[in-house]
Parts: sequence; structure tokens; C-alpha cells
Amino acid sequence: MTRWSNNRNRPEALLQEVRGAGARAEAMELDLSLPESPDRLLDAATQRLEAPSIFVNNATYSIWDGFEELDAVTLDAHYVFNLRATALLSVGFARRFEGEHGRIINLTSGHSLGPMPGELS
Repeated sequence: MTRWSNNRNRPEALLQEVRGAGARAEAMELDLSLPESPDRLLDAATQRLEAPSIFVNNATYSIWDGFEELDAVTLDAHYVFNLRATALLSVGFARRFEGEHGRIINLTSGHSLGPMPGELS
């Protein structure tokens, strides 16, 4: 598997890999551009598994477009997914958390894996 895969089966393969490692895991397709989606996701996670104590937020929107083509529509799409959705998911998790030692891990870019020329993220 490459670092940045366009394989449409990757979510299912990842789910099976996580389950194969002995962890409980579920999958859900969701449009995070909708303001109600973070609550829908957290409700589903609680119903299907249990109230989470760790939240790994790996939702991101990225487009292969450099500054030459940058416009307000492109920036707005990035803000909706990479800022608003990340913040709403994190605060939604925090508001629901009832334990003592919860964790939020936010991952919003592949730049830590190496250069991504022309990538706006």
C-alpha cells in the first residue's frame, strides 16, 4: 500500500486490519461538511461500541491545487473539513466524555510523511 492511496477499498481494508489486531472497530460513511455530522458520528460510535475514551480525528480535505488556482471556494472547502469539522468533532467528544483521562488525537495532513508538492492542506 502506498502512503497516499486512492484505493476505494482502503477503508474496508483498514477496518479489517484493525479488527484483525483484536480491536473493536466500526465504519461509517459521513459527509463532514454538514454541521450535524459530528454529532451523528459520535452518537453512532457510542451506540455501536460504547462511549469512547480516545478520539482519533483523521478527517481531512485535500486537493491537488497550488496557490496559482487558489480561490475562496477552495479555501472554504478546506476550512469546513480541516478546521470546522475537526473542532466540532473534538468539542463533541469532550462534551460527552465522562471519564478521567480521555485523549483527542488530531491528524489533518500527510505532510509529516514527506513532501506533497502542489498540495493544499
